[in-house]
Amino acid sequence: MPPSNIPLLPSNIIQVQFVGIFGSWIQCYSPCKRKYTCIFKGESADTTMAMILQDTEWSGQWYKFDQKVYVMLYFLSLSNFQRVPEIKIEWYTETLTDTHQNTISTGFITIKFQVDTISYQVQR
Repeated sequence: MPPSNIPLLPSNIIQVQFVGIFGSWIQCYSPCKRKYTCIFKGESADTTMAMILQDTEWSGQWYKFDQKVYVMLYFLSLSNFQRVPEIKIEWYTETLTDTHQNTISTGFITIKFQVDTISYQVQR
């Protein structure tokens, strides 16, 4: 047990943080499943995510030899695609109860990308 002068954080701090970050962009909330959903589509999706996360490089990862892997949420021409690429962010809880009726709940964040693959090389 922690000393009494150390404040305890509420067990739902992750949920509070998720709503604090994505609150204006939450499109769906399911009270039964305690699940929040945000969906970002089209050309503005990348800049919206950069603004929300306060990181313009949120979608990329640099590797050795100047190789960069990143997620593109839009394409210059969508004429060849059936669906607009999207990113779906969900937050939900799961609760487990043991035989002695002890329960524990935890929150999960999932990020799903609906994209196509593209590869190219830059000549230097």
